[in-house]
Amino acid sequence: MHGYKKKYRYSFEAFSEECLFLYLRDMRYGRIYIEERSVMKLRMREKILLACLCSTLTALMIQTFLYQRASASLIYEQSENESFHTLENMQNELYTFFKNIESSLIEIYNDKEFIHDLGRNMESSELREEHYRRAYTLATENFSTSDGVVAVYVYNADHEIISTYRRAVTPKHNYPKDIYEDEDMYNGEKVREYVDSPAVNMLISSYYNPYREKNIVRFKSKYIIIPI
Repeated sequence: MHGYKKKYRYSFEAFSEECLFLYLRDMRYGRIYIEERSVMKLRMREKILLACLCSTLTALMIQTFLYQRASASLIYEQSENESFHTLENMQNELYTFFKNIESSLIEIYNDKEFIHDLGRNMESSELREEHYRRAYTLATENFSTSDGVVAVYVYNADHEIISTYRRAVTPKHNYPKDIYEDEDMYNGEKVREYVDSPAVNMLISSYYNPYREKNIVRFKSKYIIIPI
């Protein structure tokens, strides 16, 4: 009996030690499992956070790109419209200016006496004597200061000068008495071709003035007269 109890006691102690070992081992493995699971959860959160950040950044980049393209297109369209309106206004202003110049030039043909003298083929010397102030009258009465007229020339159909007006005659502001006196220098050949042609519209040309050191715009109008 005592032997049995002793043996049983020893067996119970051995069983208890074995259970304790197993319990400790399970606890150890359980702790490792919990730690590994926590690490896996943390990594999953990081992945989800990274995916959200990437999605947000991608959306922002796409939005920025689309906004940039839309803004560039809008700015280009506005600039194009503004340039078109500017050119259109400039064209209208130039057209109005040219028509005013033409209207002022043809006022000379309302002078019946002058037209009559041209029509009856008066000599150029007689025309100059009778109408030597014709260019001055045309420049001062039909053009305003803002038009910037610096010289006016009146010719007959034979390209002979009848009257000349020059706003100033100085070393810095000098203009020819006759544009045909040096056709190459004053581009008189272009005017001669225009007068001899059947064209009736106003001619716009230019020449380089060495005294002013700039190009001078020239307007030429002609009137077809039937000799009487």
